Amino acid sequence: MQWEQNEIDLAKQLIFERFSDDEESFDLALRHLELVMQYSQEINLTSIKDFNQAIFFHIYDSLLGLPYMLKENSYTDGSIEARFVDIGSGAGYPGIPLAIYSGLNGMLVESIQKKAVYLCQFVDELGLSDKLQVEAVRAEKLAISRPGAFDFVCARAVASLASLMELTSPLLKPNGILIAYKGPASIEEAQNAKGIEKLLGMSIELLEESVLPV
Repeated sequence: MQWEQNEIDLAKQLIFERFSDDEESFDLALRHLELVMQYSQEINLTSIKDFNQAIFFHIYDSLLGLPYMLKENSYTDGSIEARFVDIGSGAGYPGIPLAIYSGLNGMLVESIQKKAVYLCQFVDELGLSDKLQVEAVRAEKLAISRPGAFDFVCARAVASLASLMELTSPLLKPNGILIAYKGPASIEEAQNAKGIEKLLGMSIELLEESVLPV
């Protein structure tokens, strides 16, 4: 698969500057993206067909949640065994890059069986089988079987914020963190979700705006 080397170098520089300068992690995240682009010819895993854009829209964008997972006081029970779950993982974003860079164990949840099969293949080919579990199940059912199991819940382009909070609150440990990747309507969504914070035992702590360097 052909990549524009100057685009790879630019992405690497920006990721190194903002997130981590670990070469091995970058190469593994890049390999994941190559697999996604390759298998997207068989199943719709991503609507982005340009390799150079995909590295920013998928890898860089996924890593925007990394700092919140790495803060010392983020681990809700003081344990280094913190776990995360990626709801509606699709092609493995943001879950796979977050697992690669954070070193945390996690679960990729994808209700569409065909996509879950590809996720299993990605995890295996990337050598992440000891860190990531794939479940082909809806989040509502997972909440019944694994209540309060996760320190972090991540979700990218999944439902409105209010709906996402209702969906994911049963999965979080006490003081757990929901990392919601949202688009331009995030401020409006946050305002609409204010009314259910107390009901769910959650609070919207931070809205951070980021612009992708593309």
